[in-house]
Amino acid sequence: MSILITKPNPDGRKLAQMIRSIGMTVLHAPLIKIIPSDEIILLPIKLSQLNHADLIFFYQKTQFGMLI
Repeated sequence: MSILITKPNPDGRKLAQMIRSIGMTVLHAPLIKIIPSDEIILLPIKLSQLNHADLIFFYQKTQFGMLI
């Protein structure tokens, strides 16, 4: 079995190494890069524009969550 890890570095690299250490085949291909945003001051305005049925996804280094 092969495992594809898309988690960004450095955590993705560490996870790939851990899985390789138990003998699994791992391909590490980070698909996103998390960087600070200059638009954080616009967040309250953007949130006020959401509709009742909209979804908000939050990504954190060690967690993933969703508000409905």
